[in-house]
This record gives sequence, structure tokens and C-alpha cells, in this order.
Amino acid sequence: SSYLEYDKQARIFGSFQVAPIGVIFSNFKESMITKQPVPKHAEYKFCIGIDHGSTINSQVVTLACVATFEGDKANPRVYMLDEYVSGQAPPETHVIAILDMLKRNGVRPSECKWTGDGVHHARRSRDGFRMSNILLMRAFEHQLNYGHRQLPFTIRTPLKRRHSVYYSTSLIHSLMSRQHFFISPRCKKLIESIKYWTLKTGSAKSTDPYGHAIDSMRYCICGTIDSRFDRPS
Repeated sequence: SSYLEYDKQARIFGSFQVAPIGVIFSNFKESMITKQPVPKHAEYKFCIGIDHGSTINSQVVTLACVATFEGDKANPRVYMLDEYVSGQAPPETHVIAILDMLKRNGVRPSECKWTGDGVHHARRSRDGFRMSNILLMRAFEHQLNYGHRQLPFTIRTPLKRRHSVYYSTSLIHSLMSRQHFFISPRCKKLIESIKYWTLKTGSAKSTDPYGHAIDSMRYCICGTIDSRFDRPS
């Protein structure tokens, strides 16, 4: 059950017909949606994932806590705590909303590992609206009253190796299979996306209404639960 649905035919029967069909996170259960707080007596790592966009609901930021327990360090538990969803807006608008999200969860920005997507342009010609990790960092400096390049955290761009979407998706699916994945009802867009996301390629990927939240979640947690995901070559 820890294998993705479109993996099973290849791994069990040796099939070459392994095109992704249907919902990817088939092991997600309603019981994983919970208001229960993260358990005590664990080692906590907070992380934030950012997927940039300019259309409605395409700028998505997710906050997670990765908890490891004594005696079971190899099997972390992931708690998706909150989300921020928006569209085209100035970086200051996004930053204020992200800081509000952190404040209501009692998490300081400097406690988090920040991972954001590459530079996004609203048009293929690359003119007009643009959003990037650097623009957000400059806005954070302004809002938090830090000098230029004095911010105590860095929004890093993930390493997108070949098959990185497949690999990171498999990691999250495996968490769900072990019942080690939990999500707050605050994460409405992410819950909807987990329930209905199907892996798309090419031009279909850019118009996928669920892909932005999934990408944000992948950036958020995968580098924390498995260092191979973002280890530099």
C-alpha cells in the first residue's frame, strides 16, 4: 500500500504501462484531518513551502511541523498546520499574510526552513507581473525592520532533479500509508487538492487547479523528511 497506484503494476507485475491514472494520494483518509495539536515530547522542525503564481488561488504557502520521536527517528510524523492562498498581489501583501499565519500558530519566522519555487512570470514574454523568493525576502526585511540582506532566514529554491515530482510524491504517499500524515482543517485548499490531484504533464500542468497546493506541500516537507530531496550535488 505504500506504493503509488501507478507504481503497483510496474513493481508487482513488471508492466511497462505505468502512465499515472486517477487520484495520486489514494491512501489519504478523512481521519487525517484533525484539530488535535502536535504531540508533546518530540523533536520539532518547522517548515514553509511557497509556490508562486499570478492567477486565482495559485500563490500558495503551507506551514508544517515535522515531529520525530525518541526511539523512532527514522519515521517522522508530518502535521500540516496552516495555509495561505492568494493570487496576483504585491510581495508586501503576501508577507503580511504569511506573518499572520505564523503568529496564529505560535511559530517565529526564524524557526522555519523556507523553500520557495523559482521565479514566476505572469506572461511567457517575461514582462509584467513577476514573483520570486528574492522579492519576498526584500518585503520581509521591510516588514520586520531588518537591513538589506540581514534577514535571519533564507527562502531557498528546491533542487528540481529529474523525477523529483515522482520522488517527493512517493515520500508523501508513504507517510499517508503509515498513518504518519495529519492536516489541520484550516488547510482547506490543500485538503481539496490532496483529494483530487492527478499527476499532469506539459501544458495541462499549468492549468491544474490542485497542483499549486501540492507543489507547496512538496517544497515544504520533503527536504525535511528526506535530505536526499534537496541535498546539493
